[in-house]
Amino acid sequence: MDFHGLDHPPALLSQSLAAMLGDKPVLMRGHGNVVVGPSVCVATARAIFTDENSRMQAVALSLGGPIKYVSPGEGALRDNDPKAGRAGRRNRNHS
Repeated sequence: MDFHGLDHPPALLSQSLAAMLGDKPVLMRGHGNVVVGPSVCVATARAIFTDENSRMQAVALSLGGPIKYVSPGEGALRDNDPKAGRAGRRNRNHS
């Protein structure tokens, strides 16, 4: 079988990448971020929040002073209900 220059089928590579990432986003130079999740909804929420939070963190760091980061427990709450928070408010306002 021809896998377009790859040694393994793309589906196998994507499953392997997802298993390696777990629930952590990865920034790939020249490509942006890569996220995975147990569902399309969770993966989409993670992608949106990774982008938004990266931008907000860059601005906060440029202002100086202390930064209070979200705790792992608060992050887990978001994963359990990806519609909660900013994305959920947007969706409710547009439905």
